[in-house]
Amino acid sequence: MDGARSAIVRCVESFETHLDQLPQILKLTRRKGRHVARVSRSQLVLARDFASGVAQQFDERDARAAAGWPASDIVVDWGTSLRRMRDRHHKFPYLAPLALLPLDVEDATDLLLGQLDCATWVNVSSVARLLQGRGLVAEPFGPPESERWFLIAGRQRGSTLSTVHIAAHLREQLAIELMTPPYVAKMADTLLSALEEAPELVDEQTMVSPGDERAVWQPRFGS
Repeated sequence: MDGARSAIVRCVESFETHLDQLPQILKLTRRKGRHVARVSRSQLVLARDFASGVAQQFDERDARAAAGWPASDIVVDWGTSLRRMRDRHHKFPYLAPLALLPLDVEDATDLLLGQLDCATWVNVSSVARLLQGRGLVAEPFGPPESERWFLIAGRQRGSTLSTVHIAAHLREQLAIELMTPPYVAKMADTLLSALEEAPELVDEQTMVSPGDERAVWQPRFGS
């Protein structure tokens, strides 16, 4: 990344997402003009149909209230319209294109053209607590550091604490690809294990990628 040498390790666990909920979310959005769905403890999706004429105002305070998240938690949002605007100038091969989302052609087209929009509020503090509950060390990043980083994740082995900085693109997978928060823990564990086995990978901007992604994207195009 950024012209530097990098290494990639793949998570042995198959990619896990909440994308199976997205078609129903968009169906309700077309019916009502706007729909809010809490797809996990850490993710709140707002879908909007801009052609509906329904008022679209919805901010972080609304998201916290709808999800029941405390004011002290770090919450960061990202959506398909922002993704489309960014992708006009910058693309990241690590992230799946919007066209791969497992949706019917009409929904996929309206998302790509901007008539439909999906924004996801990710409760980064909640994700960090989940990692902690699975025996990892975790610290969330808020603004302005959140522009680059998602979490610090670590693991204690005897007297040794190994830590890694997890980049913001992993948080974007939670927002756009609706990756499940438990899968973040699996990816963090994979990365930490790889660095413990080969410490030299620290100097290579090592990335971790999901396992068996094809199973998620295959419904879009069939086998």
